[in-house]
Order: sequence, then C-alpha cells, then structure tokens
Amino acid sequence: MKNIPYSISNDFLKDAQWLEPLLIEVDKKPIIENLNHKFCSFGSCFAQNLQSFMLPFGFHFYFERQICAYYQVKAMENLFLRLLEEEDYSDERIYEFSKNDHMAYEYFRLRHYGKNSKELVLHEMRRLDQECREEIGSADTFVTTLGTTIYYRKKNGRIVNAFFGMEMDESKGFDQLSVDEILESLESILASLKKLRKGKPFNWILTISPQRYAWPKKWTGVDNVTQSFICKAKNMIAIQEFLKSHTSESIIYFPSFEIVIDELRLFETLSTYDHLHINRELTPKYVVKRFLKSYCTSDLVNLLPLVEDIEKLFTFTTSRMKAGADFNSDLIQPAWDLLLHELSKHKNTEPLLQQIDLKRKSFENSTN
Repeated sequence: MKNIPYSISNDFLKDAQWLEPLLIEVDKKPIIENLNHKFCSFGSCFAQNLQSFMLPFGFHFYFERQICAYYQVKAMENLFLRLLEEEDYSDERIYEFSKNDHMAYEYFRLRHYGKNSKELVLHEMRRLDQECREEIGSADTFVTTLGTTIYYRKKNGRIVNAFFGMEMDESKGFDQLSVDEILESLESILASLKKLRKGKPFNWILTISPQRYAWPKKWTGVDNVTQSFICKAKNMIAIQEFLKSHTSESIIYFPSFEIVIDELRLFETLSTYDHLHINRELTPKYVVKRFLKSYCTSDLVNLLPLVEDIEKLFTFTTSRMKAGADFNSDLIQPAWDLLLHELSKHKNTEPLLQQIDLKRKSFENSTN
C-alpha cells in the first residue's frame, strides 16, 4: 500500500479550542447535611484554606495553626500519638535558642520570649493538646492534607514540625518518607482517631496540597520542582493504596492537587511573591467551592449562595447608612425582607438567622 502524503483530518470541531475545559471528576458523597456540621482539619495550606472560606458560611471549623499545620504525615502521626498518651512534656520537646527564647518544635512556630519563655511554651503545649482532643471528639468530618515527604529529625529521635531559626547542622538531618512509611502513618492516624473518638463514627477526607515545595537541591539531590512532584507522587500512591484497604469505611479522596495543577492550568495566575505558590485567594476559593459541591447535600448547596448574599447585604447596608440612609427606611429594609424571605424556604438556618439578628442590632444601635 502506498504512503499517503496528505490526508483530510476532519477534526476542526474536535480540537481543544472547541471542547469544554478539563474538569476533574469528583465522586460526590452528600455527607454534609446542614451548617451545624463540624470540621477538624490537619495538614498544609489547603487545610487552612478550607477553614478560611468555610467559616463565613457558618460551619464550625477547627484549624489552629500551632497544632494543626503539618507539611508531612509523620509529624502529623506524632500529634495523634501524643494526644493518646496524654503525657506531660519534658525539655526534650523544646528547642532553646537562649535562656529567654524557647520553641516547641513539634508544633508550628510555637515560640515564646522572656525569662519565663520555657514555662510559657509548656503551658501552651498542654492547652493546645487539650483543646485539640476536645475538637476531635466533637467533629463530624476530618480533613487531612498531605504536602511533602521530606522531614527532619532531631538527635533525640523526635520529628521536627517547624524549624524556623533552628540550626540545621545536626548529624541526623533531612530524610524522605517512603510510600510504605506514609501508609504506616495513615494507618496509625486512623487507629488513633478511632480511639480518640471512642467509637463515634466520622468521615475522613484525604487530599494532597497543590502547593509546590522548594526544598534545596543540597538536601534532596534534585531540583526543587522535580522533588516537589516526587513527593506528591509518593503521597498519591500511598493514599490510593490506603483507600483500597478501607473501602468499607467513610474515607474519601478529594483531588485538590489535580484540580489546581490540571483543571485550573489555563486560568490560575502566579502568586504575588514567587513562581511556586498558588494564587492566595482566587484558587483556594474555587477549590473549596468544588469541595462543597461534592460533599454537601443538594438542599445545602442551594442554601450556600444565600450565605454569600448575607455579606453582600451587610456591605450594601453599610454603604447606604454611610450615605445618610436610616436603617429602618425603605432604602434598606426591602433588601433585608427579601433575603429573610428566601432563607425561610430552607431548613436548619438557625446559625444564619442568629448572625443576621446580631448584625441587625448593631445597625439599629448605629441608627439610634
């Protein structure tokens, strides 16, 4: 058969310019039924972004950076083991910069200064651990974000969660978790959650941070972007293997990494201070809304736009009152009546109504 030097492709309407943008498929599971649903989150940036964008909706969302922020799963595992032990804390958990400057390096930047700095650090460690135990006991859903697989261990064997300002010249420096070690840590965290929950059911959502980590080549042997993707790949493999072992439990994978890297690759803008971090506001907001659409019931998804309208109503009211309008006048009240009428069509809106009532009273006091 002769080679055909030219053929008609007939693909004018089939190329990417005519297609819908890539949309990452998320398995929907309506586990969030109302605004009383309680969350507890651990991990890197996405864990904190979830809190930032979900608190305004009225959800209870626990993420205390000092005790909930982790870049890798081994340090996170140590948190849960520590909460189970309920042991008192010794000096080996504290890094001493000087007699007046101490830091708890198993926490995130937990540092105090002054002559009582060590006692202040120990007191805050105890307070945070107790607070975290209580939040874990009352939460409905846990969200865990894995970031990197690189960790640092002190000579005493303890994992360092935050080493800001610490000298890094110890004999046992940086190391990398294997896929098996990540799996072991996930199993350990699951076992710890079950013990801390004392048999109460819960949902656990796992995800991988889309943030790119810039580990120096001298620590890893390869350039920072390549190393970042190696870490993501290990975490991805470990999570998928973990999910296969727990198909009967309410454990879910949410693809925040894939949404940012692929779904938003045509739209995401660079961060304002480097070429590694994601856009600080718009990208997380988009991903969080994808999260809510995936795991809220349809009734709750229909309610959430009204929650955003509440903030718009408050802004509208403030601007008109600054321009001289009375809060109880026809220039403002029809907007309030319309929103309350729309809210009356939905169930379980008590947190929102309380928020509106408090704001109404503040506006009325301003008028008086």
